[in-house]
Amino acid sequence: MAPMCKFLKALFLGMVFRSKWRRSSKSRGRNRKGGQIFSVGDYSQDLSRFPADDKIYDDDIFGVLGTVGTIGTVFWGQLADGSEIAVKRLDTSKMKGVKEFSAQAKLLGSIRHKNILTLRGYCAEGKERLLVYDYMINLSLHTHLHGSLSSSLVLDWSRRMTIAIGAADGLMHLHHKTSPPTVHGDIKSNNILLDKNFEAKWADFGLIKLMQEAWLMKGGSEGMATYFAPEYSKGSARSLSGDVFGFGILLLELISGKKPLEKMGHDKKSMWEWAEPIIAQGRFNELVDPRLKGHYTRDELNLVVYVATMCAQSVPGSRLTMVEAVDLLRCGNVCRDRGDDESYSDYDMEP
Repeated sequence: MAPMCKFLKALFLGMVFRSKWRRSSKSRGRNRKGGQIFSVGDYSQDLSRFPADDKIYDDDIFGVLGTVGTIGTVFWGQLADGSEIAVKRLDTSKMKGVKEFSAQAKLLGSIRHKNILTLRGYCAEGKERLLVYDYMINLSLHTHLHGSLSSSLVLDWSRRMTIAIGAADGLMHLHHKTSPPTVHGDIKSNNILLDKNFEAKWADFGLIKLMQEAWLMKGGSEGMATYFAPEYSKGSARSLSGDVFGFGILLLELISGKKPLEKMGHDKKSMWEWAEPIIAQGRFNELVDPRLKGHYTRDELNLVVYVATMCAQSVPGSRLTMVEAVDLLRCGNVCRDRGDDESYSDYDMEP
């Protein structure tokens, strides 16, 4: 049995406040006694233990990714077989107990889809709550739109459309292909990770069920609130429809490159406050990320704006379902593959 939970705990305590990668010449933490890390079996099986030879390497190749999310911090690691992993250390001050965590981890570990980040394992011991995922080499959508890669590696229009469709497909699977339906609950660009082919994969889905109600009632974090459906501010529980609203805001973020809450002049404006008057006046070209330098497709832009608008309706019953959103976005993708739509530039915009 792999006694790794205490090893990870000790390792994290020494690293949690560091924002840079750290390498140590000393090897520490082997042969410690303690908790267990459980790993995902095949599709039909429950979560099972990591085999004893799947030891996580010591901290000479274990570092902080500098990613602090809504409910935890992400670390990088590597298994004995060479595969890279991302370990999320959850903030237990905001969370429910160990039984709820273990039950939810087992449920989430059973979900498989190409646009959903696979949960490889988990650990629950004392106040520690760790989730183990495959490491995504291209990091998050947020990193490309607003972070360290936003200038050096600009996502082109075609790649953004692929990400939009993949994200929609993954969310549709959570909503309509799992039993019971899974509410993501924390829609944001930080939670869309990108693999080596820039395929979108949802992270942190379903973890909102583990959060304490008092924290959620306060709105969680500012990052969450910028994607919040209006009914959440009135005390409504997280819902499928609320996810759809957040996805609409995410689509606008994807095509515009703007943060969902951004300082404009002396005030901060939410994505919808900024975009709504532009959409109402049909000036869709003004929504497009200037880093694209006019290289995008008119029909696809119109389609994405329509889907975003119909997802971000203020009345929950007026919003699209994710099945409808996927069907619409895929239609645009088919048109692009057939070459039916027109190339579009800011400079030839028709009034």
